Amino acid sequence: MNLYKIWNEKRKRTIFLIANCGHETKRINKVSAFGENIETEVPLINGKIEYCHECLGKMAVRCAWCGRPIFIGDFITLYTPKDPNFVPQKGSLTYKEEPLRLVGCQRVDCAVSGSDYCGVWIPPGIVHRQKSGIEMALENLGNIIIGNNRNGKMDFEVVKHREMKE
Repeated sequence: MNLYKIWNEKRKRTIFLIANCGHETKRINKVSAFGENIETEVPLINGKIEYCHECLGKMAVRCAWCGRPIFIGDFITLYTPKDPNFVPQKGSLTYKEEPLRLVGCQRVDCAVSGSDYCGVWIPPGIVHRQKSGIEMALENLGNIIIGNNRNGKMDFEVVKHREMKE
């Protein structure tokens, strides 16, 4: 790491800014929710920060399956419970009532695979819905679907299958 990068990282951790939410914050700081912490760098847009780290922590919700936090910027799943008597974790979110779809996290013990990621948790605490890899595959039968995590966004790309000529 060069000296400018080291200096810039230290600067982001020490200079305080006033976010649009009205609170003082740093560019890089800890976000806490439900007993867990992550380190987050908030984007500086036109010289301003939208939310402080404390407000970002308040926007977190619990995964309906494991109860661990889903932080702003995390990928989410929208699963339907197989068990009709399933009780979601307290503090979790129902995305849709019919059929019941619950907001779940991206962790390996909750999400079956990365192809199930179908959105991102964004401010002020809502689902930004995207097509999952499975949905893309079903819409493009016979083609190849490639997934990439680019800058916190799961992108799926369709590669057209070419039939080989004999």
